[in-house]
Amino acid sequence: PDTEMPGLYISLISLFFVFSSSNSATPPPNIVIILADDLGFNDVSWHNPIVKTPHLEELARNGILLEQHYSQPLCTPTRAALLTGRYPFHIGLQKHVVKPLNPWGLLPNLTTMADELKSAGYSTHAVGKWHLGFCKEDYLPMNRGFDHHYGFWLGAEDYYNHTREEGYDFRNDMEVDESAKGVYSSVLFSHQSDQIISHHDQSSPLFLYIPLQSVHGPIEAPQEYVDMYQDVQDEDRRVFLGMVTAMDDAVGVVVNSLKAAGMFENTIIAFFSDNGGAKDHGNNWPLRGHKSSVWEGGTRTPAFVHGPGLEPRVEERMFHVTDWYPTLLDAIHKQPSGQTIDGVSEWKGLTNTSDEWARNEMVYNIATDEEHPYSPVSAIRIGDWKYLWRVTGDDTWQKPPEGRNAEDKQPNLSTESKIIAHTNQLFNLAEDPLEEINLAYIEPERAEEMKDRLKEHLDSYMDVDYSHNDNAGKPGHFGGVWSTGWC
Repeated sequence: PDTEMPGLYISLISLFFVFSSSNSATPPPNIVIILADDLGFNDVSWHNPIVKTPHLEELARNGILLEQHYSQPLCTPTRAALLTGRYPFHIGLQKHVVKPLNPWGLLPNLTTMADELKSAGYSTHAVGKWHLGFCKEDYLPMNRGFDHHYGFWLGAEDYYNHTREEGYDFRNDMEVDESAKGVYSSVLFSHQSDQIISHHDQSSPLFLYIPLQSVHGPIEAPQEYVDMYQDVQDEDRRVFLGMVTAMDDAVGVVVNSLKAAGMFENTIIAFFSDNGGAKDHGNNWPLRGHKSSVWEGGTRTPAFVHGPGLEPRVEERMFHVTDWYPTLLDAIHKQPSGQTIDGVSEWKGLTNTSDEWARNEMVYNIATDEEHPYSPVSAIRIGDWKYLWRVTGDDTWQKPPEGRNAEDKQPNLSTESKIIAHTNQLFNLAEDPLEEINLAYIEPERAEEMKDRLKEHLDSYMDVDYSHNDNAGKPGHFGGVWSTGWC
């Protein structure tokens, strides 16, 4: 028995050094990730002066604005990439969102960011939308590294009634929470975040993941917020912008809670959207395309990071959603301990304004389908060059209904929406960030080299079809509540 003691001492010492190796006088930072849903590039005040997001802009201007931040084209894939540091095409979540009756989710054998932070002594909380599978308990937040979860498991649902189709979907940990009925979701999530922060035992650091429902459809906002945009003539856009400002106020509650608790100065706050804005609601002007496409408008999102050691600036180098995992671990002097990841740490580049930056290549996504087995919907960026092997979805530039004050470079607007597929597209994003001039036939060798690089990535592709429905999951089998335990 005595021979086992050195190992115990080593384990304790290792855990201690995670927090104290760099500076014993500085406690590890708290980490807050705020994930907006379907927020477009042009749906924030620092890109569009019509939009009212003062709390977000204050954080952004006093932190590092990530102007080349990329998420996945859809909700579920981005959440998976964030929490695992892996491209979704490596873990079978690249094709679609997980729909309510899909018997699939985030693979249970994957280590999550929450697992890593929990092992480093963090108290871990998730507040908001999960959307990474729920048909069995292995997929649920409290089995993925989170001590607690408050919110909902599915995707789109009513902001007040918290229903999707015929089922109710709102929980506090595993318990169905009926008290949420009738209360707008951003109010619920900001209040819960405030409670977590104000009651947090600061002898350990806090990890608070807030994947907001806002501003995904349905388009619903309290009237007081809609009234802030009376000058916007388009009714849907007026309500949508009200949703954005309601979300901003929720962020303001979180920031004020951190300040009241004396935690703000030692908290890293990361903010970004899970994909580009959805056509006709969110807006990605002047970028091309919309949510669900690998055009820039579907993937390049508003983003910033604020916190200790981060001097205010605008960062134009590319940052991918998978990079948050290793970057935030690096901030607490911890290396990823689980699966091989696709993300790279940019902590040194963020804290040092030198030329040190790790990412030079990024895969937007790879998704095969039966109709085009040899030309998957996929795109890659290497340096300033972007190659799209195949791209689908609306390919237009959509000017916001409220117009735009700034006289930025405007793309050549087409008069009609073109929902068609394109293949073999090459753009120099440094010179053509709006993806107007296809150079694939002018620089065919470069296009072929980038296509070959995508083929290399295709060799590690995990092909899973999770689009089928299993009616065993219908809420009618569970008293009208979306529930687990049916797959």
